[in-house]
Amino acid sequence: MSDQELDSFLAQCCERLEQRQTYLVEEFGIGQCDRFDLDLEAGILTGHDAIGICFRAEITPIGSYSRRRRQWSWAWANPDLAPQLQQRARCLRRSPIRLG
Repeated sequence: MSDQELDSFLAQCCERLEQRQTYLVEEFGIGQCDRFDLDLEAGILTGHDAIGICFRAEITPIGSYSRRRRQWSWAWANPDLAPQLQQRARCLRRSPIRLG
């Protein structure tokens, strides 16, 4: 992949991300949440506002950072994650999009 192709790919990704973020805010009110809870064992993210639950969503982690160890771990290789979350992350790892 050339630098120009990479720049174009990243610009498209950013545009899609913005569109999806706008959809999430408009459709589910995610921007209105006061707090978020992550049940990493179940892979569920829950947003709350003053009234109650704004949304509940299944997540697929891509990785985590340990401040104590100052170490990044890919989700598929992190033994501290639940096996089902490691498996979901492996699917992302096998994604056909590769950056050269």
